[in-house]
Amino acid sequence: MQELFPAKVKLKESDHTYWHESGEEYLSFSSLFGYLAEEFDAKKVAYFAGGKTEQGMIAKLDEWDKKRDEGSRLDKALTEYAKTGVTEEKDFEDAVKVILAGYNKFSYEQLICYHEGYKVAGTLDKMTLSSNRKDSKFTISDFKGFEDVLDSEGKIKHTFDETLFINRKWLKHPFSHLPSSKFTKISIQLSLYAFMVEELTGKKCDGLFIHVIDPQSCKNGGKIRDRRVQINYLKHDIQILLETFKDQIKERLTNKNEFVI
Repeated sequence: MQELFPAKVKLKESDHTYWHESGEEYLSFSSLFGYLAEEFDAKKVAYFAGGKTEQGMIAKLDEWDKKRDEGSRLDKALTEYAKTGVTEEKDFEDAVKVILAGYNKFSYEQLICYHEGYKVAGTLDKMTLSSNRKDSKFTISDFKGFEDVLDSEGKIKHTFDETLFINRKWLKHPFSHLPSSKFTKISIQLSLYAFMVEELTGKKCDGLFIHVIDPQSCKNGGKIRDRRVQINYLKHDIQILLETFKDQIKERLTNKNEFVI
């Protein structure tokens, strides 16, 4: 695929920071979203979810780590296969072939997009074009690996796709009317990426969705459990978000590496 726009921003993998070719650091989405949501206290949540004991907390944290690892492996397999036609994650290979067969061949994987005015950047999972025409519209999707959430008796409390909508409080101003759920966070994230791609290319966003997949169902030829969850393009919300925090972003990036005496 030909280059959509100049690759002026690179990701520094060691600390997951973005850097413009000019030498300026750009703010990541996770840092930007920190202005809207309280930081997730994993130990506190694990303590209560693990029966209010230290042993239970440790067990719950280990459980979450293993699930994240499986989701990361699936994401890696999807990216590798889309780019090269092979993947090192052999237990996911058959499922990956089926999943990716449902996507348009005109696609970009792990594409870094950015906005030079607001100095923000991010890496989208997958972007597909409707055609190879110059005026082609685009769609952005995000792969998320979730498993069913079980209650204390081992019964399903939330299915793998329902976990998107679990509400953990509310966002802060100016979006205090929105629940602090994974669905809300990813909706804002993909909308930001769509806004940056539109600004960089002049193309129009034709859709955004979260592709939720149960990693355990994708192993060694199992029946794939997945669902595409459509989200609205929150373009005006993104403009409000960036305008509201543009001064804080500038100050944060300017002062980040200064010494305090």
